[in-house]
Amino acid sequence: MPQEIILIISKNQKILSEFVLFLQNKQFLTTRDVYLIIKFLCQTNFKNKNNLLFKKLKYNDSFRHIASVYEESKIVSDAPGYYQLSAKQINILMEQPHIIEQIRLRVFNEKIESYSVALNHLLNEIHGICMLIDKNNTSKNKDYNAEHAVKYLAFTGVPHDICIDTRNLFDRRNRNTVSHPGSEQNIAWGVTKDEYIKYRNAVGQCLKIVLCSP
Repeated sequence: MPQEIILIISKNQKILSEFVLFLQNKQFLTTRDVYLIIKFLCQTNFKNKNNLLFKKLKYNDSFRHIASVYEESKIVSDAPGYYQLSAKQINILMEQPHIIEQIRLRVFNEKIESYSVALNHLLNEIHGICMLIDKNNTSKNKDYNAEHAVKYLAFTGVPHDICIDTRNLFDRRNRNTVSHPGSEQNIAWGVTKDEYIKYRNAVGQCLKIVLCSP
């Protein structure tokens, strides 16, 4: 538990100094050493970024690029990799940690091929974005459901077939084994890769329209 231990030893200046010296004297940093340095700098809000510890990160092969980006204090990318949208188009999402977390979890579950779980996060992603940018959303998100979202998509000019696919995404989530165990009346089944990609493509087409709308 390095973070917790660093917090404790930070209460004693002598021990803290010895810890910092221990890291500074490391001739070759292992991945674990880099992790400890990052944890320590995080506890000090990177106020010591010009000291030897940060310089050691700058010269570490595995961390050199990240350290240089951190020093620039900005990430410039016209194509951040989100549904082929530009940085300007997705700027509205930058301060929405709950939506970013859904995106992160969706991508993670895509990578491990857990498409039933990824579909849940995909639904939360488009649902959250619609709630965020729909100016008619006066319910403070609590009562904003599938009908509200699809109505908003249609209003912004999303083609009818894509609106139908998005509406089906809400229904499919309710027949997903991750969300519901199923019953005699309502059978649930897992999501296949092809099925998931179809829904993800529909969401991507929706966002290319709604995130360009005034």
